[in-house]
Amino acid sequence: MKKPARTIKHSIKERRKKKAMIKHNIKRVQGTGRKAKLLCDIRKMRGVRVFDPSKARYGARIASEPMLARAKEYVLEILEKNKKQHAQTGKPTVLEQAFLDASGEKVLRFAYGRRMNAVRNAKFTKKRFMGKFRTDHGYADRVKIELNEYAPYTEKDLQIVLLHEALHYFAGRARPGNPDLTEEVEHHAMSLLGDRDEQIDYFHKHWNVDILHYSSTVAQRKRRRTDPNWGSKILLEA
Repeated sequence: MKKPARTIKHSIKERRKKKAMIKHNIKRVQGTGRKAKLLCDIRKMRGVRVFDPSKARYGARIASEPMLARAKEYVLEILEKNKKQHAQTGKPTVLEQAFLDASGEKVLRFAYGRRMNAVRNAKFTKKRFMGKFRTDHGYADRVKIELNEYAPYTEKDLQIVLLHEALHYFAGRARPGNPDLTEEVEHHAMSLLGDRDEQIDYFHKHWNVDILHYSSTVAQRKRRRTDPNWGSKILLEA
């Protein structure tokens, strides 16, 4: 007796999906399925130290290939470390947990192999950064990462930009439907990991605070956590 066409079609899709996961080294990771509580203390939002801002602009260069090669090695080491850590412990790593918290998904798939290949093949280019995109630092899609050849980078800057772009398309939903996370969710995850530019947007949006021009005491931060009307207050400025 032949199987119904619908069942056969479904099984073919499943096999193709499994082959793609093996090819791109995609890991399936389970979380709690609950969105994490919104953090209001920037000291707790430092998942990876590579996102710590550069202390000096000394040595910034335009399109330095030796700098790019060293930055690639550094970022690949971070991704490789997280991949091995998950294989050994079976628990979400720092990178994975940030995306699980930001998305609120029960299960996510992480494309380590695909994003590591994108980092290896990252290059400087002018074509993508013309006109209004002249000030952008990087661009990423599913398979490639491009960096702005016009912009001067220190080695620290290159590490930050490379990891930022590598984390785009890094996580995807495992349930039926659109697997891609929105850019807003990805940036939320990066702010939890310590990306300073994304943290500025995060605090502006969720807490109505301009962290570039604002400093607070421990007592003020405690009040912010306990005051239900804090988010509706006027943006604090210097």
